[in-house]
Amino acid sequence: MAVVIATPRRRAALALVGASTIAAVAADRLKQFALVSLVGASAPGSSAQLLLLYVAMQVPMLLLAPVAGVVMDHVSRPWAMAASCAARAAVVALLPVVCGAPPVLAAVLGMTALLASLDLFFVPARSALLPDLVDDDDLMSANAAVWVLGIVGTFAGILAGGWLFDVRSWVAAFRGGAVVYAVAALVTTALALILPVPVRRMRAAQAARTFPAAVADALRLFRSDRAIAVGLGTQTGVFAVGGIVAVIAVARVQMSVEFGRATLLSIVAASLVGGLILGSMLPALFRATTRVGLVVAVACMAGGVALAGLGRTENVVPVSIWAAVLGLCVSPVFVVTETLLQRAAPAGFRGRLFAAREALIKSVYLLSAGLAVALDVLLDKGTILVGLGVFLALVGVVIERTDVLDRDIPTKGTHAP
Repeated sequence: MAVVIATPRRRAALALVGASTIAAVAADRLKQFALVSLVGASAPGSSAQLLLLYVAMQVPMLLLAPVAGVVMDHVSRPWAMAASCAARAAVVALLPVVCGAPPVLAAVLGMTALLASLDLFFVPARSALLPDLVDDDDLMSANAAVWVLGIVGTFAGILAGGWLFDVRSWVAAFRGGAVVYAVAALVTTALALILPVPVRRMRAAQAARTFPAAVADALRLFRSDRAIAVGLGTQTGVFAVGGIVAVIAVARVQMSVEFGRATLLSIVAASLVGGLILGSMLPALFRATTRVGLVVAVACMAGGVALAGLGRTENVVPVSIWAAVLGLCVSPVFVVTETLLQRAAPAGFRGRLFAAREALIKSVYLLSAGLAVALDVLLDKGTILVGLGVFLALVGVVIERTDVLDRDIPTKGTHAP
């Protein structure tokens, strides 16, 4: 059923979506940065322990994505966002108590897995909600704006995480994350209260009976719609590269200094964020999703150069510059493909689509991180980054020469809302 929302209420809802994005993403990054720094402090440069942490972050999303997708197609998406933020605030606040001092790795991984399960309900719900709030012609601009606000939250969370972890303590970092999650919960609760989004209510027994059919319907849609296949495939490719970079590049940065590892990591991450902000402005040059192939090709070629650059230096200034270039390449790809997915998916399938997207990108991210650990045993970290950069640049050339991503993709989705 189409959602008709009065213009003033729509503007207020968009403002609350933006505010909740900043707060929730800031809390996400503060939490993730503190977790990575905590593991890095216990075993500097250990790609194996980083892999364990990433397993705890990704596997719950992979297992729960089908359930979460069906749930989000039958409940109020703003309330799903609010519940996710409130639950994460409580878990992050309890993390220092549960994990002990000094923290026990097994307990840290268990709490990380619980948080990952709750993470799954925020971003897919927000992505599925946005097309209900803006006209189709404004969807790409809205995605760019939300992406920028997410980057602002990322920037704030990373900087706060580095300062709290190095200057205060790891306990303070997690307490700060809990406070920011609580703010996000309040904002999304206000969003849920003002937004009349219709939901399809059903009893638990009925939901259980229809669950297999709902998943099967979503799988048929994914296979039959080329725009969805291109959007999902492209975002999955970005995360495949990201899994290797997260393990190899982070471990490389941590090994380059003796003290202040979290602060150095935050400087490099802030440079990446700066590139992401600049890159988010580029999709304004592309007024139709039919240009997705060009965006991806250019991003692959430039991103490949940046990865090779990261593999050739350890000094903070050039590493920060190459990180910024990498961020500049990633943003346009995600803004354009997110718009492509939102336009292609029917309204009643968006929850399943974006939950499936989370499962797909997380599973590939995890597999590529495992591959990175295996390669780390055989090759130098710099060699791995240079090789990955050359491969990515070649992929960009192939995409540009063959036009493989732009074939048979309509400018706008053809599905009824």
